[in-house]
Amino acid sequence: MGTRSYTVHSVRKVSVNDVSVLNDTGENIVTLITCVRNQPDYLWCVQARAK
Repeated sequence: MGTRSYTVHSVRKVSVNDVSVLNDTGENIVTLITCVRNQPDYLWCVQARAK
């Protein structure tokens, strides 16, 4: 157990077909993907790196 801290380094809109944001980079990265309101062809992708 414990606490980890992350810093957001990327916020971008990506195509629903773009799975490259989930590729392993070898870094400790958290990726959040969510819908874009009224734009079914896109998703928001937020990525943060461990401090």
